[in-house]
Amino acid sequence: MKPSELLSELGSIHDKASATERKELAVKVSQLMESPLESAEHLHMAHAIVKTLADDVEQSVRQTLSTYLRSNPQLPKDVALQLANDIESIALPILESCDLINEEELLAIITQSGSAEKQIAIAKRDNVTENISMALVTHAKDDTVITTLLENQTAQISVTTMDAIVEKKADSEAVMQALVQRESVPIATLQKVTTNVSERIRDAMLARIQEKYGLSQHQFTTIADHSAAISLLKILDTRTSLFDARALVTNLVETRRMKPDIFMTALLLGKRHFVKYTISMLADEPFSTVEKVLALNDVSPKFEEMLDAAGLLPTFAMDIFWISKFIETEEVVGKDTHTTVRALHQHIAQHPDRFPNAQYFKMLLQSQPAFQD
Repeated sequence: MKPSELLSELGSIHDKASATERKELAVKVSQLMESPLESAEHLHMAHAIVKTLADDVEQSVRQTLSTYLRSNPQLPKDVALQLANDIESIALPILESCDLINEEELLAIITQSGSAEKQIAIAKRDNVTENISMALVTHAKDDTVITTLLENQTAQISVTTMDAIVEKKADSEAVMQALVQRESVPIATLQKVTTNVSERIRDAMLARIQEKYGLSQHQFTTIADHSAAISLLKILDTRTSLFDARALVTNLVETRRMKPDIFMTALLLGKRHFVKYTISMLADEPFSTVEKVLALNDVSPKFEEMLDAAGLLPTFAMDIFWISKFIETEEVVGKDTHTTVRALHQHIAQHPDRFPNAQYFKMLLQSQPAFQD
C-alpha cells in the first residue's frame, strides 16, 4: 500500500476506532514516519493524524505515540512540546530523547513543572548543556536527579555547578560518590568534597579517590591546590630562559616554598627548564645529570631515585618521565599554555602504555584554566 493510501485509511478510521485500534494507528503512523515522507502533502497528512492522536483522551494512545516518535525528527514541534508537558508516563520518552525541544523549553520544564521523574529524564539526555545542568542541580526534586546527571558522561557540568553540588549535597554519600566517580572532575572540587563532608563520608570519598586514581591521601593533599602554583608560574610565561627558571626555583627552594603542587603544575604547563632545575636542586644532582636521565629511552631507576630524594612523588615516576620528555618536543616548545595542555592531554590519551596514571593526569590537565579557555 502506498503511503498516501495508508495515510488516507488511517485518517478515516480514527473517529470510529477503539482505544486498542487507536494505539495500533499510532504505531502505524509512527512506523510510516521512520523514513522521510515522499511529499509535503504526505507529511501534512501524517502530522494531522499525529496531532489528533496527541489529543486523544486515552492515556495509552498518547503514551504509544510518545514512545514510538520519541526521537523522530519529523514529529511536529508543537506536538513534541505537548507530549513533554503531559503526565510522566507520556512525557518521559520525549524528554529523554527528543532533540526538537530546545534549552529554553527544557529549562521551563525543570523550573516550573518538572517532577523528579521529568528532571531525571532530562538529566539522561545526550550532551546536556551547562545551563541545564545548573538548573537541574538548583531545582532538583530528589538526589537521584543529581546522581543521574553526574553519571551522564556526555553532560556538560561547569566547575561552578560541581561546587554547588558539594555545597548542597555534602551530606549525601550517593551524590558525593557519583561526583567522585565522574570521569572529569577538577581536583579543587575533589578537595572540597573531602573538606566539606562529614568524617564518615570523607573516609569513603578518600577511599574512592584512591581507588579511582591510585592516589594516596598524602599525594592527594600535596597536589590539590593548583591556583597558587598557576599564579606563581605565570612569571615564566614571558621569561622562558634557563636563567629565569633557575632563579625562580632557587628562590622557592631557599624560602621553603617549593612544594609538589608547584612542580606538578609546572610539568603540566610545559615549564621544562623549571621542572629540570627543581629535580636538580631538590635531589642535589647536577643539572646535566637530570638532562642525561631524561634523554634515555625509558624511565630508569636513577630517575626514580632522584624524584624520591627530591620528595617529588616518585610513585608517578613513569608518568613524570614521559611528560618531561614530551614537553621538550616541538609540539610544545614555544607554544602558548592552552596549546601545551591540550597537546599533552591528547598525547597521554594516545599513549596509555606510557602513563599508568593516565586518568589522573588527564583530570589534572582538564582542571587547568588554560584547558577550558
